[in-house]
Amino acid sequence: VAAITAPRLTAAELDAALSRLRREGVRLTYWVTDPAHGATQAAAQSAGGFLADVRTTYAVELADLPACPRAAAAVEVTSFVARQSTPELDQLAIDSAAFSRFAVDPRISREHFTALFKTWMRNSVSRSIAREVLVVEADHHVLGMATLGEKGGRGDIGLIAVTATARGRSYGTALMFRAA
Repeated sequence: VAAITAPRLTAAELDAALSRLRREGVRLTYWVTDPAHGATQAAAQSAGGFLADVRTTYAVELADLPACPRAAAAVEVTSFVARQSTPELDQLAIDSAAFSRFAVDPRISREHFTALFKTWMRNSVSRSIAREVLVVEADHHVLGMATLGEKGGRGDIGLIAVTATARGRSYGTALMFRAA
């Protein structure tokens, strides 16, 4: 798997880049492009590519955060200290990506998608790709989680999810405020 980082390429430039990647054994390439640039989108389509998702990044200055809502403030959020994942955390990682490019890409099998997010969670709890994993638990069950790291000198939430049965209880809000 590889990524092309240039946001705009001509069809010829893209073809040359993809040819080089194929020679290197790359079987899947992601290209974060300028979706408003028609020539770039045409180049992607001519190479057999398609728009898998539109990425949105949210950033906030911590000093600008409002007070944590009372319901979320009452939720206990703790650090997950074990260095091995659990089936509940693995499932939350998979759930967190339900609408990701990995889930919608028809070239990625459900088996590979599941393995990718289980690996992401295992690497997060082992602290190889995350600095911390936060959890919300009740009755010895993990009902929500967030993985925390750093990108570009800023704090970063890698994954965040709450089980379907626990949604609407301010667990996600509590995880977000604790992450801040």
